[in-house]
Parts: sequence; C-alpha cells; structure tokens
Amino acid sequence: ETEVIEAIIEAGRKFVLSQTGLELEETDDKPDLAIAMLMVCADMYDNRSYEMATGKAPSVNLAAQAIINQYCRNIL
Repeated sequence: ETEVIEAIIEAGRKFVLSQTGLELEETDDKPDLAIAMLMVCADMYDNRSYEMATGKAPSVNLAAQAIINQYCRNIL
C-alpha cells in the first residue's frame, strides 16, 4: 500500500509539473498548486482502474484543472 501511495504522489507531482511547464522550484510560492496536486492524487487513488464502473468517459477534476491552468505555460 505504501508503494502505491508513493507512486501516486510522484505521478501527481509530475502531472502538475507537465501540465504547467513549471520547474519544481517555481512551485514553492504557489500553495494552491500543492492542493491541486493532492486533488489529482486523491482522484488517482480513488480511481485506480482503467475503466470506470459507470461506463462514462473519464473526467478531469475541474477545480484542480482550473488551478493548474492559471499557471500553464504550455500553449497549444
């Protein structure tokens, strides 16, 4: 169980960094990004299977996405 939680935390951290384009050091003064990362991690923990039991398409946590988007440097 500890290994799963450690993997989820690392994945959540990398997800937020990849979505924002920020370096880890640049996130030190953005505590709301830590909350977004925890939200992502909680979602990863709660939904560890590939397919949702509801049959609906996976959705993004909108609160976490809004926080991440305000720092995003990756413009497509």
